[in-house]
Order: sequence, then structure tokens, then C-alpha cells
Amino acid sequence: MRRATILVAAASLAIAAVVAPATAVENPTVVTGTLGDANYEIRVPANWNGTLFVYAHGYRDAADQIGETDDTSAPVGPRGIDVTEDEIADAMLARGYAVAGSSYSSNGWAVEDAI
Repeated sequence: MRRATILVAAASLAIAAVVAPATAVENPTVVTGTLGDANYEIRVPANWNGTLFVYAHGYRDAADQIGETDDTSAPVGPRGIDVTEDEIADAMLARGYAVAGSSYSSNGWAVEDAI
């Protein structure tokens, strides 16, 4: 009985550590710019653990219809159904990880730009 209680307590603590919401990161260093025709953004927390996660956004449709504009944003994380890119990035930053992302020089089928 005691052993089972200890195992349940240990498992609960492990799950809580993984699932617990991250605290907000105050004032990470943010570097933005343009390299060629690609915009980029890098966010580094004060407690950086030395690991940088680089987010590759994947395919973006080219603006080829009247009134459309190309999306040239530089996301640092994926957008989810119930979570925003910033919430994901903030969770990573709170754990000491730096995050980065970029647009590509062009939208559409841009394999060479992505590599």
C-alpha cells in the first residue's frame, strides 16, 4: 500500500511538472531583421539554457489573386487551434529555450528558399 502511494505521488508530480503552465517571461531579448528578402525574429530569455529552437513554418500560398498580399511574418512557433504562437513561444522561453523563425524570400512553392 505504501509503495503504491509513493508511486502515485511520484507520477503525479512528474505529470504536474510537464503539464503545469509556464510562467510569463519578462523582457526576453528580441532581435528582428531582414536578410535578403526574408524577415526573421529571435527571442532569447535571460535564463537561456543554450538551446535554440528554430521553427520552419512550411508552405505559404503566394499572393496571386487581386487584393491578396503575401504573408511575410516571421513566426517563432506554430499556431494551434486553442493556442497562439506567442503562448507556445512564451512556454519555451519560460523553460530557458530561445526561439527563432523566419519568412522565406518568396511565398508559394519555395523549396530553395526554405533550405
